[in-house]
Amino acid sequence: MAEININEQIRELNSKVDKIIFVLIGDEDLAQQGLAKKVEAHDKWIQEKKVHDAKVIAISTGVSGLAIYILNFWITMKGNG
Repeated sequence: MAEININEQIRELNSKVDKIIFVLIGDEDLAQQGLAKKVEAHDKWIQEKKVHDAKVIAISTGVSGLAIYILNFWITMKGNG
C-alpha cells in the first residue's frame, strides 16, 4: 500500500516539474514561449527603445540648436538693416 502511495507521489511530482519546465522554457509544439524567451524578447525591446530615445533626443537637440542659430542670425540681420 505504501508503495502505491510513493508511486502516486512521484507521478504528481513529475507532473509539477513538467509544468514548471513548460512555464520556464515553453513548448515549441504548442508555439508557447516560456519565461526565458519572454524575458529575452523584453530585454531586446528595452534596448531598442533606449536607442530610439537617444536618437529622438539627439535630433531634437540638433533641431533646437539650428533654430536658435537661425533666430539669432535673423535678429542680427534685422538689427543691422
